[in-house]
Amino acid sequence: MSVCCRERLQRLSLAVARFLLRCTTVASSQKADYRARSTVPTHAFAASVPGETKPVKKRTSAAVHDLTVIDSYISDFPQSTQKVLLQLRQVIREAAPDALEAIKYRIPTFVLNGNLVHFAAFNRHIGFYPTPSAMLHFQKELAPYPSAKGSVQFLLNQPMPWDLIREMVLFRVAEVQGAKTATVAKTSARTKTANPPKKTRTAPTDAGNASKHTAEASTAKTRKVPKPDANSAKNGRSVPGKKTK
Repeated sequence: MSVCCRERLQRLSLAVARFLLRCTTVASSQKADYRARSTVPTHAFAASVPGETKPVKKRTSAAVHDLTVIDSYISDFPQSTQKVLLQLRQVIREAAPDALEAIKYRIPTFVLNGNLVHFAAFNRHIGFYPTPSAMLHFQKELAPYPSAKGSVQFLLNQPMPWDLIREMVLFRVAEVQGAKTATVAKTSARTKTANPPKKTRTAPTDAGNASKHTAEASTAKTRKVPKPDANSAKNGRSVPGKKTK
């Protein structure tokens, strides 16, 4: 191979190496920009409720994926707010011991045959979300507090109504369990209607067979044999039970 060809191959290889290096650099920079632009507020769901204020902190996308337990959520707030959140969590646990803890809509959630209640912390208040049915049932007791269709705000500079919160959670537990019982009853009724029970034939017993044979034998004995008629015998007609000559 001539010197000229070798130089051309070297230049070509260097150009390819530079191109690949540029591609990797551009891809890494694009990933970094995407991560920087994908910052999401922690309480996106809670902030969308009418009357809610902006949350205390924001989380990057990497921190959001680590938000899997309520403990990590509570630890991000000041000590005074943490005490209220921990007590609220304990009240819900006592009222709904079978409920499971989870993070849904980026806020703490208790789950019992579906979402039971939610709560979230903000700058000046605690947001509690017991669903619209509980809000309608306790509308008189909740009249002093700012509320929306499915949420209520408890200000941090005022005493928390722990008894009222406990009653709302108990109401939700009864509501969820009642709905589950009704669903099971409807499902069983539909199953019975769709698949009616089949009629089973009882096999005849030995005693029944014996009685049947006895009745047939008695019937055969009592059956009368017709008497031969004199006229029919003279005319050469066949008589039942006798042979004709």
